[in-house]
Amino acid sequence: MHVLKITVPFVAILMVLSAMLWTGSCESSTHEREQPNRDSTAQSLSYVMRTAISRCDSMARAKLYRPDTMELVSEPEAIDIKTSLSIARNIAAMDKYGTRYGYRYICMATADGRGGWTGFSVELTPSN
Repeated sequence: MHVLKITVPFVAILMVLSAMLWTGSCESSTHEREQPNRDSTAQSLSYVMRTAISRCDSMARAKLYRPDTMELVSEPEAIDIKTSLSIARNIAAMDKYGTRYGYRYICMATADGRGGWTGFSVELTPSN
């Protein structure tokens, strides 16, 4: 009987401590899930930027006399400001006589308020 008097409070204390630990671990795992993952945020920003660059490339291609000859000469230089985006890139393409010319395009867009870009415009400038 004496052992029972010691065992019951001991078991009760263990149960309370176990419940507290279990509740604490559930709250911390929920808190971790609610916080945005920085890697996924970076990936989504990278996707948005790649999409914008692809659209700028397409718009520049459409302005060339022979769009099928367009070559990407340099990596895009993107300036991402919260309300506007500017992308500059060197490209090359042939004219109607088959002469290869270098161009630099500058593409501008504005933020659409939903994490994307709208109002794209592209200007081509001969570079040679």
